[in-house]
Amino acid sequence: MFDVIGFGALNVDRIFLVDKIPKKDQGCHVKKEEMMAGGSAANTVYDLSIMGFSTGYIGKIGNDEEGKFFLKNFGGVDKNGIKIVEGRTGTAYVLVTPEGDRAIIVNPGVNDFIDIKDIDLNYMKCRYLHLTSFACSKSFLSFETQKKIVKKVKCKITFDPGDMYSHMGLDALEEIIERSYAVFPTKEEIETMTGMSYRRAAEKLLNMGCRIVVVTMGREGCYLRSEREEFKVKAKNVTVKDTTGAGDAFNAGFLSGLLKDKSLKECCEMGNYVASLVIQKYGARVQNISMI
Repeated sequence: MFDVIGFGALNVDRIFLVDKIPKKDQGCHVKKEEMMAGGSAANTVYDLSIMGFSTGYIGKIGNDEEGKFFLKNFGGVDKNGIKIVEGRTGTAYVLVTPEGDRAIIVNPGVNDFIDIKDIDLNYMKCRYLHLTSFACSKSFLSFETQKKIVKKVKCKITFDPGDMYSHMGLDALEEIIERSYAVFPTKEEIETMTGMSYRRAAEKLLNMGCRIVVVTMGREGCYLRSEREEFKVKAKNVTVKDTTGAGDAFNAGFLSGLLKDKSLKECCEMGNYVASLVIQKYGARVQNISMI
């Protein structure tokens, strides 16, 4: 049995260090370019694997050079749940300024076409199934498959809706939220999703059926609301180079606490700590165990 299985988009991140994020009719200059394996749930389970947890993945990549690159750079994550098909591997183009601001352009490739028939339910034996978003720009099939999967698995579900799913609204996400143990939106995402302030929105999600809501708030840290607890935990004060993967790293830290039966406050502290490690460098993942 795995500790955590991820299920979300698999992307190759092309990261461009630029002088500014261009506005309409503006350009920018590239100072540095790197290519890394990415995807929100993929980053989280990769970080967990670095921490020593057993992780697997459900996803789809193309039979192209980017797909080969991704598999080569997925570390100790079990890859038997990843389908390799004809087509293009998902790609995220990430613009990052020296101040750590970013903008992301996503070409989903084959990510948007995962059918329930593509998934071996016998593979999905884990303590936690961590779901993140698909672009849904070419098809809603993968999103609909996630909604079917949460009804079939017996493990605990954790869910990071991300910007793309948050704009769908609560009605579209209800089937996942009501079956989730923990939901990890940003402050902006939960307010977009609900049209409410983040505190009222967290209460709304709890009433829908999830047990824990953790709202990440960047430099302010995080806010947690559960049936019994409500508190904030301050972020680590570090120099920010790149915020790409900060939320994914937070999720990994928080999940590591859950897996070790830590208190919810300790889970938040671990989430903030792992996120602080990632944002001090370029790239979306913990690089090695010595960072932890």
